[in-house]
Amino acid sequence: MSKAALEFLPLLEEPDVRRLDLLITLATVKEDKEVKIRLCEKASEIAWCWYKRYWNCSLSVEENLHVLGISTIRPLSSLENISYRARALYDPETSAIALSEEQLTEMEIIQDNLGLQIFTAREMRERILIHELFHHLEETKEQPLDKFLQQQSKRPVHSAFRDVGAYAFANRIFAGPLPCQLIDFIWMMEKAPRRLRGYMSCKHD
Repeated sequence: MSKAALEFLPLLEEPDVRRLDLLITLATVKEDKEVKIRLCEKASEIAWCWYKRYWNCSLSVEENLHVLGISTIRPLSSLENISYRARALYDPETSAIALSEEQLTEMEIIQDNLGLQIFTAREMRERILIHELFHHLEETKEQPLDKFLQQQSKRPVHSAFRDVGAYAFANRIFAGPLPCQLIDFIWMMEKAPRRLRGYMSCKHD
């Protein structure tokens, strides 16, 4: 195991979902920690409701994507890669998910570099697709989660909480000890360890 992996090993051995949300998704959100945690809990509750409402456990991931209205899974275009540098994007105009196979391959290499075997390529791919499916449900069957939370809390809510809900939704589907947030955490271990250390030392985290 690499030196970088050893440094962050405690969060890998016993991943704390809420701390991972604070470190990865909400680190730059200017809000009190207790408010963040409270909104995270509400986002997770909503994700659980949507899971019960829409997910068919007797179907595969691909079958659920089709039944719930994902039109296709396509490669990220060159322009999208340059503009967003994302592993995947949901396209609301076509109900398609654009997926970067290059970045999935990069994640496999990062795990190898760190001496980790957390997710297989297929496991990462499926978790990323389900994350984007959540955004599809927001756009087509419900409403954006930050708007939903804003109505409940009667205060502005940062759009980053949409990703908190998407992670929670995927974690319900792939129940187990390894939350989906670890995909981004592992990426940051390799690509942005200094930033990750800063987030971890911040009093708001």
